[in-house]
Amino acid sequence: MHKKLLLVHCFLFCSSLVAGESSSNIIQTNHPDVYLKNIKCDDTNSRITFNVVNKSDKHVWQINMVLIDPSGDPIAQEKLSLKYGYYINPQSGYAGSIYLKNCKALELTHKLSFTVDKTRYP
Repeated sequence: MHKKLLLVHCFLFCSSLVAGESSSNIIQTNHPDVYLKNIKCDDTNSRITFNVVNKSDKHVWQINMVLIDPSGDPIAQEKLSLKYGYYINPQSGYAGSIYLKNCKALELTHKLSFTVDKTRYP
């Protein structure tokens, strides 16, 4: 019995190592193979900084952020359009930031939602 319990603990520990990230540090987007992590508020210049991970087989051309108030309503949005040559390559990442005024004051009560576009704009 103790051997089985030890085996279960080992499996859970090893699974977390393979995943490499805690789920609380990751925000999913509208594409399951593209997500954001290391999201931080830099209130000195009113920006949200983040890393985008693109594990898909297509380029990411745009990142959209929506600020959602405590009752679930969208109250602000920003987008980061990546120009030609500055897209996020497949199986790659990107460190970026988006403007969000008073992000420190909002981070306890509001939520952020992110979507990405894989379609190239002219």
